[in-house]
Amino acid sequence: METALSPTLTVEQLFDRWPQTTAVFLRRRFACIGCLMAPFDTLADVARNYQVDLADLLSELSAVIEGKNYQGGTEK
Repeated sequence: METALSPTLTVEQLFDRWPQTTAVFLRRRFACIGCLMAPFDTLADVARNYQVDLADLLSELSAVIEGKNYQGGTEK
C-alpha cells in the first residue's frame, strides 16, 4: 500500500489511510464511496472520469489530510 498521496493511489487505499477524505468526495458529489470500482480506480482515474483537474483534487485531499479547511482553491 502506498503511504503518500499520489495519483496512483486507489480510492480504497485513500479511504483506508485517510477516512476524513470521504468529505471531499461527498462535497464534490463523486459516487466513489461504496463503489465497486474503489479498489481499482486510482485518483487519476477519478479525476479523468469526473473531468476535474487532478492537481486541484490532490490539493484539496492534501489539505483535508493536513487538517486544513480547503474551499475551491483557497485554504482558510
